[in-house]
Amino acid sequence: MAEKEGFTPEEEPMAIIVMADGTWCSVRAVTMTIITQKQHIQLCDGEIEPKDLVNVLDIHFPTYFHRFREED
Repeated sequence: MAEKEGFTPEEEPMAIIVMADGTWCSVRAVTMTIITQKQHIQLCDGEIEPKDLVNVLDIHFPTYFHRFREED
């Protein structure tokens, strides 16, 4: 089996998330937090801040790509 060549930093694919309003950001080091309906209402109403959430589930995206390209 041939040795695989790694991505250079300039070639590494990037994952982004596009919001409903058209804004976007990188997914690197993002945490998607699942919260209750009650917490969502409190958050929207300004009663609590994200740091105050009691998370049902956190999904963290620290690194998301393998470091090697597939050769044809």
